[in-house]
Amino acid sequence: MKRNTSKTFEPGKWILYFMLSLFPLILYPAHTENRLISYAFGPLSEQLSDTALYGKMVVLLIASVGLIFLTAKKIIDKFRKNHTYRRSCIILLSITICLILSTLMSVDRRISFLGINEQFESIFVLLSYILLFLSADIWLSDEKDFQKVLFSLSAGILPLSLMGFIQFIEGDAVASTLYNPNYVGSYASLVLPMLLLSCISGLCSRLFLIPSGLLLILLILSSSQAGIIGTVIGTLCGILLIYFNKYIGKKKSSSRTISEKGRSFSVIKNGKSLEKSKAIHNNDTLNETTHAAAPGRRFLFPGIIILSAAVFLAIAGILGTFTIKTGAPESISSFQIETRENRAIFREENEELSIGALLFADARLSFELYDGMGNKLEYEGNPEERTYYINDIRFSNYHFNPIQLQNGNMGFVVFYRGRQWYFGLDKNGFCHTMNAYGKLTDLVYAPYSAALEGHEKMINGRGYIWSRTIPLIPSYFLLGSGPDTFTAIFPQNDMGKLMLTDFQYADLTMKPHSLYLQILLQLGAPVLILVLTLILLIIYNLVVKRTGKVPLRAACLGAMLAYLITALINDSTICVTPVAAILFGLAHSHRQRQLPHPSSPPDFR
Repeated sequence: MKRNTSKTFEPGKWILYFMLSLFPLILYPAHTENRLISYAFGPLSEQLSDTALYGKMVVLLIASVGLIFLTAKKIIDKFRKNHTYRRSCIILLSITICLILSTLMSVDRRISFLGINEQFESIFVLLSYILLFLSADIWLSDEKDFQKVLFSLSAGILPLSLMGFIQFIEGDAVASTLYNPNYVGSYASLVLPMLLLSCISGLCSRLFLIPSGLLLILLILSSSQAGIIGTVIGTLCGILLIYFNKYIGKKKSSSRTISEKGRSFSVIKNGKSLEKSKAIHNNDTLNETTHAAAPGRRFLFPGIIILSAAVFLAIAGILGTFTIKTGAPESISSFQIETRENRAIFREENEELSIGALLFADARLSFELYDGMGNKLEYEGNPEERTYYINDIRFSNYHFNPIQLQNGNMGFVVFYRGRQWYFGLDKNGFCHTMNAYGKLTDLVYAPYSAALEGHEKMINGRGYIWSRTIPLIPSYFLLGSGPDTFTAIFPQNDMGKLMLTDFQYADLTMKPHSLYLQILLQLGAPVLILVLTLILLIIYNLVVKRTGKVPLRAACLGAMLAYLITALINDSTICVTPVAAILFGLAHSHRQRQLPHPSSPPDFR
């Protein structure tokens, strides 16, 4: 790796250092437009408050504009000169085209262009991630840059950890400035292996163990199991890479050197020119051409693409073998809620309860109750508390009371099975189920994956979310639903959410809780295949091709694998993904280093 001896100020690097250190710390109280207000499940407020995400989005877009002017020419020049870099750029260009098409064909183009509250990952933010990746590849190219990357990360960890410790002492969820404890796990799994492996391999000072320890404590306090598992696996993989290159790789290098000496002796013995042999081995350009012409190298790139597609299609095929079911899941099929005229009807096994509501001119509600045989039921209650109980032992677990919700609608809420079931009357006096915001949204049974039936509470409710997300994939397989539109297409009024999980009426499902499902559903299968292809190319060059020094490769590999494992049950977020894009770009820059000649001893530093 060449050392950069230039002392000229390079603003592109400092923007990246800022993104690694201070960007995750940004908090800015803001009121943003509620772009879900037109949806039946959306909140009623025209403005929604935000502290942790909106400010980061604004800063990211400003930084991206600066990087465009600073990096565009360098990217074009490198694209023309470097064949390996050209391939990666073609992948990223293809992803960009798919993003634009997905946005233009989005189920809600306004959301895809501007983003929504609690997400803010519009197409412009996604394009910024690509730009950060390319900029890191351009600007962070030597050991000195890598040392500054470690220093930048460490500088950000100190206040990040302090904020988390204060939250823990106050009894709050430990999210620091990253909005959600899950994102603390994503951030730690990305940064912690890189710091630890750099310290273990001697790439940096042992003082970096201090921020590593603080981040580890923050990770434990956040209770992010995915982050802990990803960090452990990523770090172990990096250690294995160091061990393999230091001990096993050294033995292979020794045998290869002996073989080279034998071949050189054979060349001299047969009277061939020694000078010509040396020229072939010492000429970088000719050496690169020889490598490029090798049959294995020629088919490597398309082979990896085909392999990525095959793996993806295999996974899709496995998921497809599980029948997508419709109707009520078997575990709750005995319990049904129906609205008819001015009545809400509860059915469970052989019992039926009908609650009718009459709205008077003075906004007063009167109730009539009947059982399944048409017998009228009496009820009583405390008028001051406005809570009523049914005078029948069969329905002793039910109680209800009239309410007025945010939008002024009159309705009533029934308490049963530990849940609050809301009902409202429309202008014609007809009864409908109603969400917590007062909007009339009749409950439905959404299609679900049979493979996850009975596992809805798995991993804090992710089993339910995945089971209702998988049936959506065929409808958005090619171009996706559009950036940031998961909330708009997920069945928010699914009866299963209230019966099978601990979610409440007002809990909107904003994300699929899996980066891979998020890409597949919002951006389409081609984008997921291209992203996986680029990742596999980077990992291949770090592990198999062995470009760059071992400590650098191990640190980059550990960070990548840890983050990718955590991403199985965590989403992309504007709090962490910019840092991930930069570190992935840093790892990508090492895949273009030219290999030393086989006769040269390996560098195990």
